[in-house]
Amino acid sequence: MRKKYVILIMLIILVILICLCIKSKVNKDESITEQDKIENKIKNNEWKTISKYNTVTKQNENVLIKINRITNGKDAENIVENYYGKTSYKYSENEKWNILEYQIDLKDFTTIDELGNTASIQVKVLSEDNQDSFRLNNRIYIPNIIDLNLSKYSNDKIIEGKMAFSIDKNIEKYKIKIGSDKFIIVDGK
Repeated sequence: MRKKYVILIMLIILVILICLCIKSKVNKDESITEQDKIENKIKNNEWKTISKYNTVTKQNENVLIKINRITNGKDAENIVENYYGKTSYKYSENEKWNILEYQIDLKDFTTIDELGNTASIQVKVLSEDNQDSFRLNNRIYIPNIIDLNLSKYSNDKIIEGKMAFSIDKNIEKYKIKIGSDKFIIVDGK
């Protein structure tokens, strides 16, 4: 009799855990989907609002961004190679590099100091189901993302920026999430 109660309690705990896991997955997917609905997909040369972290205020602040273009192929590889330096640059044959080129309007952004601001922004490469990793041939692939703006400060109100990201050549569709709390989605392919 006691054995039956133990089995029943274990089954109840298992059902509760399964329900919590499903609810967690649904909430995670819905948060990105809702933001995606609000912001719409961006087109090149269109200004949209995103949030950018401010190291002075320790908060995200809204800025306008305009995507100029996404470069790939040999041009993108050369930019990454020049950033790293030819001696320390390692390139995987299974990956291709992409360069996201953009402008940010910082007219309402709090200036860091006399050096100015950088064009650094938060960028993530997402799968079609809004995950920041991809499942490929029984392995997990996470794209590399390089901020090419780290040492470039400007006092201009509109500054240009570049972010580099790798993507496995076997990945046909992906999205680029740009911004922190408030973000935009750009189709990768």
